[in-house]
Amino acid sequence: MRTWVGYLGSIADPRTGLPVTGLGDWCSPSMRQAAESGTPWIGNAEIPILTSGMYIRCCRILAQTEELVGDPSRSQYYRQLADSLSRRLTERYFLPPHERAEYSQTALAFAYYYCDPALLPREKIVEKLVALCDEGRCFDAGIFGTAPMLHILAAEGYGGIARRLLTKPEYPSYRAMLDLGATTLWEHWPVQGFDGGYEAYDGSMSHPMHAAFDEWLYTGVAGLAARGSVREPWTFRWNDFPELNRASAARRIPEGRISSEWRREGNSIVWKVEVPAGIEAQVVIPARAGEIREGGRPIADRAETARCKAASKFRCTSGSSMLVRSPFLKPGKSTPISSPSRTGETPLAKTTISASFTRATDALMSTFCLKPMSKFNCASLLKYSKSSSIS
Repeated sequence: MRTWVGYLGSIADPRTGLPVTGLGDWCSPSMRQAAESGTPWIGNAEIPILTSGMYIRCCRILAQTEELVGDPSRSQYYRQLADSLSRRLTERYFLPPHERAEYSQTALAFAYYYCDPALLPREKIVEKLVALCDEGRCFDAGIFGTAPMLHILAAEGYGGIARRLLTKPEYPSYRAMLDLGATTLWEHWPVQGFDGGYEAYDGSMSHPMHAAFDEWLYTGVAGLAARGSVREPWTFRWNDFPELNRASAARRIPEGRISSEWRREGNSIVWKVEVPAGIEAQVVIPARAGEIREGGRPIADRAETARCKAASKFRCTSGSSMLVRSPFLKPGKSTPISSPSRTGETPLAKTTISASFTRATDALMSTFCLKPMSKFNCASLLKYSKSSSIS
């Protein structure tokens, strides 16, 4: 890992410290259209943004790894390098006089995760990204941009747009690819769209990396717990997806089974989470604490969370399930704050099972159920996953 990060630094522009070569957001719809028509593709101009974002991500991962293996000085070095690169990326490509008149969905998604939020507020990025998505009618992200874009839209309260981008019947979308006759994920989007169809397609029909966003279906849609490192608690996060009635997911971690299941009941959301004994977990809910009940009682009465604003964060009791009922609210933009543990509750020790860190995306989840109100849904996106059952 050190060798790889060192290599990325060696090929960077000596003036900025940022890499400028790469492939860009491979296989986006507009990339294929530009190749067929001979017109410029916006992704070519954005290659340095994507490569720099990946460089920053590698530095962050290496900083975490150095801490885990017991080298705090190196961890601090790579963390500071990532922060420095983040500032340079922001200044070089997103602020005057270098700010561009046009960005792709992928470039904005990378800006959200890898630019310095103190210099480029995320609210500004989200506003531009939502406008580009055109209420879910415009899908133009490739294998690197689709997953972060979906995560951002769901987390910022635009789950309906995220869902429509994938399932809209208009071309291009994953629903449209299936309607073209696909039984696997194709390499690129046929430039002729529905007019070309299955018979006119001339590329590879086995490019599973286009499904790299499937992790988002579990954590973003079903709310299944995830964490950034073994030093962080497992976090269940509920996002709103209009016209979706319910979702559930479960997986095995070294300590046991962890699961999330939510459903709509009238104007309320009923959400059940389950964690095994021996781990620390928390749930983040887009509602005010006084409006959330566990076991029929307001959580705020026992968790002392009256200060929570539009999003509330609560601690799960280890080794048990937690049933939460909350009025349906659109997620707000305030930052969730941690609530104290319940009165008399013994603080839970943080888990140090390193296998969870290295297997953060291992997806042996047993179920994933979607039942939307409308005719079309994203269940078809999982039709090829042997580890999932859809209803």
